[in-house]
Amino acid sequence: MKSLVKVVFIIIFLNIFLFANSEISIQKDISLVGGEQNHEFTISSKFHKQEYVIQVYQPKSQALENGYPVVYILDGNATFPYASVMAQAIDNMSYRTKKVPPLIVSIGYASKELFDIEARSFDYTPPYDGELKTPQNRGSSQFTQGGAEEFYSFIQKQLKPIIEKNYKIDKHKQTLFGHSYGGLFTLYAFLNHPNDFQNFIAASPSIWWNDSLILKNLKDNNIEFKNPTNLILSVGEIENKGKNPTDIDIFASYFKNSVNLQTKVLNIQNASHLEALFPALNQIFKIE
Repeated sequence: MKSLVKVVFIIIFLNIFLFANSEISIQKDISLVGGEQNHEFTISSKFHKQEYVIQVYQPKSQALENGYPVVYILDGNATFPYASVMAQAIDNMSYRTKKVPPLIVSIGYASKELFDIEARSFDYTPPYDGELKTPQNRGSSQFTQGGAEEFYSFIQKQLKPIIEKNYKIDKHKQTLFGHSYGGLFTLYAFLNHPNDFQNFIAASPSIWWNDSLILKNLKDNNIEFKNPTNLILSVGEIENKGKNPTDIDIFASYFKNSVNLQTKVLNIQNASHLEALFPALNQIFKIE
């Protein structure tokens, strides 16, 4: 009996020793969950000097008769992984819910950073009286700003045709999503190109930028929406710091009597600026 106990003890000891000293192969640079549904390509803008990494989630579910709704999301390095996982979850439950996720097109940068500060400073900020502003003549930023129209031209005239050629999409169900500076760009697109998208989602938009210039320019608002359009504005409760009305409330108030426009304002509870990003991103899956 003692010998049997001794043998068992030795076996247990050897297993513990071998397990503790076994080598684990840790794989780096893994692919995003989603396999063949996640696509990627790199493209250089024809309108300014910038290279973009475009990532696409193509739903497994069969497209609707007119094609998939399509969502263009900014800051793709940070937003695409989350958006892809959410779309996959909807895809996997579509047999029960009959809901099809949108085709997701994320616009990111050839950078290892979640947010490419220099690139987005140029792309997402409106022009100053039609001009760019360099660090030499604008002291509050170390990067050149004011390239929103060049970036918009890239989306509308270069990227959209590629997506429309390679994927079956519904051109009447297109959404633009941006957060922070990206939210500012979304509002710029909403004001200057209101009929190129049907839905605009501006999450925690940097309305304060350039002394709230975007609000000052709304005083002579005479924008016409040719088709039904949705504008969704959101802000985190913590980042808002109790301001009442908020910047997004003020922005929305200029459009309360607009024809063909539905405006929705969201106050995301107990959320800071960055924490408010992903709850806002969920809105891309709630548009009918």
